Amino acid sequence: MDWDIRETGKCGAEILLNTEVTEDLIEKENPDAIIVATGSVYVQPPIPGIENALSVRAVDAHEVETGENVVVCGGGITGLEGALTLAKESKSVTVVDQLKREDFIMEMPIFNKVDLLDQLENLNVALIGGQRIQAVKDGIETVDTVTGEKHFYPADSVVNALGVKPDDSLGKALLAKYGSADVIMVGDCTARGGTYYRANHEAYYAAMRI
Repeated sequence: MDWDIRETGKCGAEILLNTEVTEDLIEKENPDAIIVATGSVYVQPPIPGIENALSVRAVDAHEVETGENVVVCGGGITGLEGALTLAKESKSVTVVDQLKREDFIMEMPIFNKVDLLDQLENLNVALIGGQRIQAVKDGIETVDTVTGEKHFYPADSVVNALGVKPDDSLGKALLAKYGSADVIMVGDCTARGGTYYRANHEAYYAAMRI
């Protein structure tokens, strides 16, 4: 990602930071084509207390402080990468998901997956699968998906990494206004979603189309 940021800064494009993209702004700019890459937003499943959990994105960006003992809800890429960030800060981290332990980060390329799991193991991050989260309060309450046995994992902080949904409202509005010939949606704002690698490739091919 650091390489991408450096190369983008060298490409000659005008980059506006801290600027909300709206339909009015786009109309004012009057572009020939629009690439929408608004990403995704985290979902809040109907779990009592989940609204009090910290966003994994905010944790990764160091926008919030956590306690020393942290439970991360979600064994996907964002959950495990967030757990790695916390473990590197010497936090005691436990990751819990209803998926089986061997099914964690299935969407990640195998070499990256092995490397990430090795790092987590070396930092003593506990990965616990097969646990459906029932409630968030001073930690998390779970039930085993096979046996029905209940468990409690105490925590100073709970991090929500239970999945995302496309942030596609702007993209859909622009498609309706300008049509698919002029508007291209890439990355997590599409129903396809995917990895950082996939988003990069979609953006590359979108740029080649213009």
